[in-house]
Amino acid sequence: MKKEITRYVITILLACSLLASGCARVPIPRIDSGDDLPADTSQSEAENGAPEEEQEEDSDSTDLSEEGTAENDTSGAGAVRKESFDWLKDYVPVSTEPITVRRWNVTPSKSFDRCCEIYEKYTGIHVNLELYSWDDYKKMLDDSFENGRDPGIVRIHPYFANKYIDQGDLMALDDLLTQNSLYLKPESVNREPLSTFVRDDKLYGINPSMSCSALWYNKKLFDEKGMAYPDETWTWEDVADAAAALNDPENEKYGISLSYNETEEGYYNIITAYNGNVISEDSTRSGFDQEETLKAMQLTADLIRRGMPPVQVMEQNDQMSLFCSGKTAMAILGSWQVYDLMENEYALENLDCTILPYAAEEKTRGGVRTISGYSIASGCERAEDYWHFMELLYCYDRISGPDSDFSIPIDPAAVKSIDIKKYPFAIREAYIGLLHPDETAGDTDSSAKTGQAVKNRIVDIPCSMNTEAWLPFVGTYMKKAWNDPDKMEEYCLQLAGVMNYKLEAE
Repeated sequence: MKKEITRYVITILLACSLLASGCARVPIPRIDSGDDLPADTSQSEAENGAPEEEQEEDSDSTDLSEEGTAENDTSGAGAVRKESFDWLKDYVPVSTEPITVRRWNVTPSKSFDRCCEIYEKYTGIHVNLELYSWDDYKKMLDDSFENGRDPGIVRIHPYFANKYIDQGDLMALDDLLTQNSLYLKPESVNREPLSTFVRDDKLYGINPSMSCSALWYNKKLFDEKGMAYPDETWTWEDVADAAAALNDPENEKYGISLSYNETEEGYYNIITAYNGNVISEDSTRSGFDQEETLKAMQLTADLIRRGMPPVQVMEQNDQMSLFCSGKTAMAILGSWQVYDLMENEYALENLDCTILPYAAEEKTRGGVRTISGYSIASGCERAEDYWHFMELLYCYDRISGPDSDFSIPIDPAAVKSIDIKKYPFAIREAYIGLLHPDETAGDTDSSAKTGQAVKNRIVDIPCSMNTEAWLPFVGTYMKKAWNDPDKMEEYCLQLAGVMNYKLEAE
């Protein structure tokens, strides 16, 4: 007993020391070969698509220096287990030189930082993280691939995944997964959400989590109007009516804010609910001239007319800042925003969320999901070293058990690793319920209240071989529509023409 108390005190002292020195920040510090890893007490920041909250004390934290007690749920695909990371200890690296992970400029999650610590502890390989602006990141990738330079482990967004895969710039990960994995089994990788990174049954990118959006609302503003809060029974038509009722431009209060540029946190979800498409399934034609898409954009035009701030206001203030300052009653926010909301006093007191609404006539709840894969360049000489770090990233949550990060796992069985009680918002209903409805059955089932079955329609973020050839025009034409919503259909048809021209050139 005395030994255990002494060990606990030492662990706490180590953790406090690491917090004071900023351990989990970029750049990630080196760990001497004789150091023991502390308990998981590092501070965290939000990562696009994988946000997280500040770590709370957790008596179930995994001891990385000893064999952990297995907490088995089910074996096979997506099994959630709580174990040690000793499967890394006997690995003989190709090289002990540092490896580099490169991605665009978003702050890494706490899980990522912890994986860097664990990997160096067991392999002796330090992990550097290099962050770039979005444009500089793409330039770095193009330059590396064109000149045969190894960029290290890279994060590949769906917008440019097709190009790099088809050009042969990325390594197929299947042999590494089947022949070199130390922990991860091929059947444990849920390939369906990773379809953007699958070509001819070969896997070119891997990530354990994905992102989507939810409908957020200001309880205070709803209470002032004596209106019921949004819930799983709401349709987009209900949102439009509520936005109109809550709109008070004379007092600079508005029903809802949707940006013409922030598509993933906006009208892409509405288009999906109305069974429309931004781009065809084979990525060869625009969907903005489809009847279903036009119907969704007319609903969006109704929101603009009846409940949104002027375009100038939305250009000067993003929807997150408008919402968290009490200027708007509703907002569509991505799962990566949860961390910032957890740190915002106004949000904690006044805001909450629910699952995205559905289209009334279609009885469809639509949502856009995004997954960016970790990938390796073709011809990489240290592929095994890179792979085992990627393997660790993929398996970290299921090995360590419940963590403080909020991310949506791609494996349904891993949903149970999320400690929902740590969040003051309706995260389970809003985000998990959209992407994993079977895991939240009963929480988000609107049929019991509405008397009708509502289906979820989830689509991957729209992309093509050269997404960024046509994507800027979406914002250009939607800005025109935001300024003149009565001409929404006209601008959608014009956008479809430009998109088709660009897509034909691919």
